[in-house]
Amino acid sequence: MGVALMTTFQVLTLMISFGMFVLMLSRNKK
Repeated sequence: MGVALMTTFQVLTLMISFGMFVLMLSRNKK
């Protein structure tokens, strides 16, 4: 159970980081 929770948290953090990266790229394009 704990391992699954940690994996989910890692994926969530990765998705958030990716989202921030895309947001910065789109902002720089403008």
